[in-house]
Amino acid sequence: TSAQAAAHLVAPGERVLVCGGEGVVEAVLARGAEAVASSSVGDGSGYGGFDAVVVGLHRHFDYAGLQAANAAIRAGARFIATNDDVTFPTPDGPTPGAGAIVAAVRAVSETEPVIAGKPHAPMAALVAERCGPDFGAEQAIVVGDRGSTDGEFAASIGCRFALVRSGVTLPGGEPDAPVPVAIDADDLAAVTRIILDG
Repeated sequence: TSAQAAAHLVAPGERVLVCGGEGVVEAVLARGAEAVASSSVGDGSGYGGFDAVVVGLHRHFDYAGLQAANAAIRAGARFIATNDDVTFPTPDGPTPGAGAIVAAVRAVSETEPVIAGKPHAPMAALVAERCGPDFGAEQAIVVGDRGSTDGEFAASIGCRFALVRSGVTLPGGEPDAPVPVAIDADDLAAVTRIILDG
């Protein structure tokens, strides 16, 4: 996940301010770092004690969290973003994603983040580590609904891309980036059928 890729940029033992949901906190803790939720920082004291700020999807993000992230980054903490997807699809339409929160923190801190998720290098490094040296990229398929993340990620690691038209890219629409598409399907079940019948 992008949370795991972001946590991979943190060293064990580091103190990390987390502006993200439980998955981000768990990934930072699994890395062996100290995770401090932005909601627990308080009135502004102690912002200088963080090695990194990790920002991800946070359904309860508020002004205090924005100020905590801003102050910690300005005090020298590295700014790491899980991903920069401004929205993600839901049955009710596009919903603000981690990228919306990242944009707010970027604006107030005047600092560019290291973005960990697809299609960026930290995610590619995590995939390479998890899959090992015998990973056959030519045999793998990256499945996703967004050309600018999933498709570009597939291209960056040498995999084929299966575009699923059940999220950001809808039936009849063009992908949001000019990427090679090996499989174009309405949903994940259709991708599975195409692969198994192939």
